[in-house]
Amino acid sequence: MPKYSVSVVEPSQLPAVHQFHQRMVAAGSGHVAARSFQQFADLVDERSLFAVWEDDCDVVACCYVLREGQTLEFGGLLVDTGRRGNGIGSGMTAFALAAGMAEHDPFTAGLRVIAHVHGQNTLPRSLLSRVGFVHTGSHSFQPHQVPLGLMTNAAGLVPADEFDLPGTDKLRLEFEKLRNSSLLVLVRVAHGR
Repeated sequence: MPKYSVSVVEPSQLPAVHQFHQRMVAAGSGHVAARSFQQFADLVDERSLFAVWEDDCDVVACCYVLREGQTLEFGGLLVDTGRRGNGIGSGMTAFALAAGMAEHDPFTAGLRVIAHVHGQNTLPRSLLSRVGFVHTGSHSFQPHQVPLGLMTNAAGLVPADEFDLPGTDKLRLEFEKLRNSSLLVLVRVAHGR
C-alpha cells in the first residue's frame, strides 16, 4: 500500500510539482489553464504551494493557499486522476488551509477565506462543501479579477462560482482552541514557520 505525505513545496521540489501540474492540465477538462514555471516559483517563494507525494517520490496532487490583499484564497487543486476518491484531495486541502490559517490568522486579520471554481467545473465542489466552504454566488469575471489559470469563455470572461469559508463562531472557537495546540505547532513546523 502506498504511503502519502503532504507538505509545502520547497524550491528543489518545484520542477516535479510544476511538471505534474502541466501533465494534469494537459489531460484535463479545460477548466484550468497551465501556469508558468515562474508563477509556480512565485507561489513557492510565498510558501503557498502544497503537494502530496506518493512514497516520497511521485507528486499526485497540488494546490495553493495565497494571501492577496484582504483575502486568503484556496485554489489550484489538482489530484491525479487514478488517485481520486480516496481522501488525498481532502487531506491536502485540510493541511493547506490549516497552514494558511496558521500563517495568516484570517479571523484576527479580518481576511475572507475564499475559493473560485470555474462555472463548469463540478469536481471540487463537494470537497469545498465538506471542509466548510459555502457557495456565495456565480459571476463572470474579467481574467485579471480571478485566480490565475481559469479558462475564459468566447466573450473573454471567466464564468466562476465563488465560495467563502465563513468565520462562524464555531469555526472561530475551534481555531482558537488550535491556535496554541500541538497540532497547530506541527502544522507550523511542517510549513517551515
